[in-house]
Amino acid sequence: MNNATVSALRPGFRARGDSPREALERLGLRADRRAVDQLPFVGDDVTAGLEDEWQAAVAGRRDRVDLPLTVESSDFYANLIKRQRRGEMRPGAVARLEQFLAGNRDGWWENSWVRLPERSLNPAATRALAEDLLADKSQPERGTRADCDRFFLPVNGER
Repeated sequence: MNNATVSALRPGFRARGDSPREALERLGLRADRRAVDQLPFVGDDVTAGLEDEWQAAVAGRRDRVDLPLTVESSDFYANLIKRQRRGEMRPGAVARLEQFLAGNRDGWWENSWVRLPERSLNPAATRALAEDLLADKSQPERGTRADCDRFFLPVNGER
């Protein structure tokens, strides 16, 4: 938005015409060569502090979607059941969790991952996945990320 536009929207507005040095000083920053280092959300943060990821929602049956499958196979879930059987907790806790898992009639699971056989990826998707899992995209020879295995799960003998 230029000054003329701002003036039209806010009558009486007059651009200050500050130099970059004056603008930095008005912000309380040192006006030297390292002024950028004093600003928030710069350097390695190319998003300027904004969230730029979409929340994932996956459609599918309970027995085919990551979120319910992960919950049901977790130590947390198994320990809840054990504690309830021993009488260490109220019976409702497991029932509420089970109701959440079983009560999802429309099959939409928020904050879940998509599970699909690796063989179903086309060549472009396979290349994109391989690149996404690199430890350093600018140095592919460094190999994959340390947590690469958490993105793959063997099911019936295939990834």
